[in-house]
Amino acid sequence: MRRFGVCLVAVVWCVLMVNSQALARNFDGLYAGGLAGVSTFNTEADYRGLKADSLGMRGEVGGVFAGYSLISNWFYSGFEANGAFNNNEYELQYSSFALKGDVEHQYGFNIRMGTILHDVAATYALIGWQRARIELDNSATGWSSSEDFDGLRAGLGIEYPALDNIFIRGEYAYTFYGEETLKDMGYKVDLKPSSGEFTLGVGFRF
Repeated sequence: MRRFGVCLVAVVWCVLMVNSQALARNFDGLYAGGLAGVSTFNTEADYRGLKADSLGMRGEVGGVFAGYSLISNWFYSGFEANGAFNNNEYELQYSSFALKGDVEHQYGFNIRMGTILHDVAATYALIGWQRARIELDNSATGWSSSEDFDGLRAGLGIEYPALDNIFIRGEYAYTFYGEETLKDMGYKVDLKPSSGEFTLGVGFRF
């Protein structure tokens, strides 16, 4: 995933270097692309009354997105779906054992609304639904459990058309997930995560 992120940043840089002259700006229509960035998951955990708050899980994220956007005068609106893989890992330390966990993948959809700035870039806010799968395991006992977490996602972004139908963008999104219980073999752990992500994306508008 780290190589994917480096390649994406390199593509963004090359596009900016090549685009030395003003191009016709295209902000509407069907599009698809790839993204890479950094993410942080903070998790409130409760195991038999033993609580741990704000367990930071910093890692990388890489994935794809596809959507459709419309322009009306200077008003920008659209709908987008996404899917991504994470490598965020963390550990819950207790007196007699430790639980290790990781965020496996996520997907969701959102609506976005904003404005066109001087026919150069689109700025927007987004709100939507996101689902993430989190796994916990105890290698000493063989216990393992995973669960899907649904959440409300909100964020801000900016999109810049660079080469003909190619665009680049930067985006920050925060997701508030609901509480779920992971249980098996006598273990029962309540988790309530939240996440923040900053990503760069390169897309093609059809």
